[in-house]
Amino acid sequence: MLFSDLKPVIQKAYRIKSYDDIFSNIVMSILDYEFPEEIKKDINPKRLEALRIYTGAVAIWQLEASDISGHEDCNLKVGQWVCSQVEFTGKTECRYGFGIAEGVNAICNLNNGIVKRFDNWVDNEKIAVIFLNSTYMPDLNIGRFSDMAAETELSIKLNIFFSRFYPILIADDKKKQKVINKIVKNMMSGGNIDTGELETIIDENSLKSIMAENGVEVKGIEKIDIGEVDKSSYIQYLCKLRDDIMRWFYSLYGMNSQGSSKMAQQTTDEVNQDSNSSMILPYDMYKQAKLGLEMCNKKFGWEANVTFSKCWAERIIQLTDEAVDIEEIEEIGDDIKDTIDEDAVKGEALTDDNNDDKIEEDKEDKSDESEEKKDED
Repeated sequence: MLFSDLKPVIQKAYRIKSYDDIFSNIVMSILDYEFPEEIKKDINPKRLEALRIYTGAVAIWQLEASDISGHEDCNLKVGQWVCSQVEFTGKTECRYGFGIAEGVNAICNLNNGIVKRFDNWVDNEKIAVIFLNSTYMPDLNIGRFSDMAAETELSIKLNIFFSRFYPILIADDKKKQKVINKIVKNMMSGGNIDTGELETIIDENSLKSIMAENGVEVKGIEKIDIGEVDKSSYIQYLCKLRDDIMRWFYSLYGMNSQGSSKMAQQTTDEVNQDSNSSMILPYDMYKQAKLGLEMCNKKFGWEANVTFSKCWAERIIQLTDEAVDIEEIEEIGDDIKDTIDEDAVKGEALTDDNNDDKIEEDKEDKSDESEEKKDED
């Protein structure tokens, strides 16, 4: 089925889902997980990251016989590692400490209905939790940006639709309607243009309605315009808005993509502005994943690790190079400053020597003037 065949409400859902997939893929591709060979068959890194992004945390634990009792048809086995959704119960002093405070219990549940509780999970050796960020909250940007981008795309479509040149021609009677339809059909097909023939109106009423009488200027066929062609110039601004929304999202997750309405050339500083701040969220995601896997390694005896994926690793290298360049510039600046200071000191010494010479010359001149005055007397 074609997208254009869908009902408008379904089309809107498709648009939002499309952008949601785009943004989700971007966020889910930031990190690469490395698990021991015996763990890879059980833990799906994509599912792990999806749970982190959409729920704010993912629990990792190992199935026991009591867990799968009554769920034998779920193709699960004793000793299998699973990653699941997790909720926390217990008292906490603040929102941002929720889930990691001492004495907090973890309630884990799988999609097949298996639910398991771990008391005081922080010290419990049978469970580890990996959070998404330092606020222990799910990603709330993907949905927001998907909605904004989809609404902007719909506005672009509507603006294109209502900016079309689509006049509704008015006919006084069926004969005139037939004549107008024939003319429009020929015009659209280019038939009479190819043959070189002219349109001829033989209906008297049609002739009188179109021709001028008594020297009055000939008028065209009356019409109703439902479109506003002059508004098509606004489409470019909506397209720019849509691009800005996409760049805004990219910038939040490390791929700083600066856009500007300036028509002149941009400086390097303008292009690279906010490059460092755009890595704040990816670094925080990496930090929490690192802490979570360190917990797995400590509790389960694993040797798991997490790194930035290729695109983000290259971005970090780029930022590192920029930092090195800044350090080199600062070093060069210090060298220049030292050189200027040394020249200034030399200049002051040179000035002092010149002053001494000038003082001696002035003394000699005054002495000569005194002797000449005595001779005159």
